[in-house]
Amino acid sequence: MAKAEMELEILVFDPNQITTFNPLKAEIAELKESSNSLVFDLTDKKQEAAARSHVAKLRKVKTRITTAKSDAKRGAIDFGKALDLQANDLLNQISEIIDFQAIPIKEFADAEEKRLADIHDKICELIAWQDLPAGTPSETYKKHLANVTHELITETHYGEFMEAAENTRQVSMTDLQIMLDKTLQAEQDARELEEHRQEKADREQRELLADCERQEAEEAERISTEATEKAQRDAAEENSRLQREAGAATERAAQARRDLEESWKQADEDAEQARLDGIAEAERLAEEKRKDEEEARRVRENDVENQRKVNIQASMDIQNATGLTAEQAVSVVKAIAKKRISNVAIIY
Repeated sequence: MAKAEMELEILVFDPNQITTFNPLKAEIAELKESSNSLVFDLTDKKQEAAARSHVAKLRKVKTRITTAKSDAKRGAIDFGKALDLQANDLLNQISEIIDFQAIPIKEFADAEEKRLADIHDKICELIAWQDLPAGTPSETYKKHLANVTHELITETHYGEFMEAAENTRQVSMTDLQIMLDKTLQAEQDARELEEHRQEKADREQRELLADCERQEAEEAERISTEATEKAQRDAAEENSRLQREAGAATERAAQARRDLEESWKQADEDAEQARLDGIAEAERLAEEKRKDEEEARRVRENDVENQRKVNIQASMDIQNATGLTAEQAVSVVKAIAKKRISNVAIIY
């Protein structure tokens, strides 16, 4: 019977009879009234710390509610449900109180984190040039130096890090100027080196051309001398032949005079005519030789010009293909032309 009465009492249990949370209700009511009137200046570090301390105190009350609920919830199920309802209501109330203070704290913390990140990024931009790779042109350093020089360092942009930002800017400007000076000097050295290399190449090319022209002139002179000497030898041999023929004719005339005394006059005329004919033949042969020599000279000049062009092109091809200097390339062409290298020839 007692058990049934107990169950009946539990079934008709009045939630208003729960007194477990009465002390906490009064405390939460006071906290709600006092907390709603609290406004913290989160930009002030002391007040920010006070705000965080206040929220921690409210969280402790929340923990006490949960603990009280757990302690009191050891009765009947209905009592526990009623207890849960009241506890959840109280938890919602204290959560609203907590959020009233905690949300601004979080928003301020997020804003502060973003502000510090933005400042960090802006300071990093002052030294971003340090990531430039080797070989960066001077124009790039000039642009970075101009950007750093004209960067406006104010408290609005950098806050409490304004002094650090200004120090970073000054150091960055100094280092950038050093890098710019070094890069400008390196670029100037590179230009001078290239000019020197080009001058050397031009000089070697001129020397190569001059050497080829000298060789061609020597070769032309040699060929001309040989041709002249041969022409002189041919002329001497021809004159000797003519003289022999003239002597023979004279001998024949004398023999005719001796044999035909009566026809001496006729024989003398025949001899004179033979002499004149021999002279005319000699002049004709001399003219043909002169024409042959002129043709030979023209052929030699054409051959010399062609050889000069072929030799120059061959030396340039060897220089480009092997990396030899101009002088070395000319030496190779000379060796081939003089047939000092087996199985290799230059086709003219």
